Amino acid sequence: MTTKVFHSDSVRERFWRYTYRRQDHQCWPWTGSLMVRGGYGQLNDKGRLLKAHRLSWELHFGVIPDDLLIRHMCHNPKCCNPSHLLPGTIKDNHLDMQKANRMYVPEARPGERNCQAILTEDDVRFIRQSDMRGVDLAKRFNVTKSLISRVRLGKAWKHIL
Repeated sequence: MTTKVFHSDSVRERFWRYTYRRQDHQCWPWTGSLMVRGGYGQLNDKGRLLKAHRLSWELHFGVIPDDLLIRHMCHNPKCCNPSHLLPGTIKDNHLDMQKANRMYVPEARPGERNCQAILTEDDVRFIRQSDMRGVDLAKRFNVTKSLISRVRLGKAWKHIL
């Protein structure tokens, strides 16, 4: 037996206001606010952000067990059509993504193009030519001794000669 989830009339009303309901076989796109990461619909309920597709499932079918998430079988993160949604595990979701060729693999960004890089190409050249001790170089560039060693051995910043 499925337990119903209590959502206020305001939440229900706003859900339907921002859901573009089309035919049952079509996606019902969320027209409200979207999450920055992933593009999923979201609805603010007194400071708590509700994912629109999860809210749709709860309004139509009830409680989502703690160990499950709601998968989009249409692979459209904006979709709120309950016939396109299915509960499953994280593993199920990853298998869905692989089958649909939707696995996100970030582009490798070497050197200064990497947003987390502390060193510059000039720093790397200096480190490789320097006679200074690794510990002193690490202090100078505010990095670890391990990074200095990896730079000197050519294991880090391989693209810099």
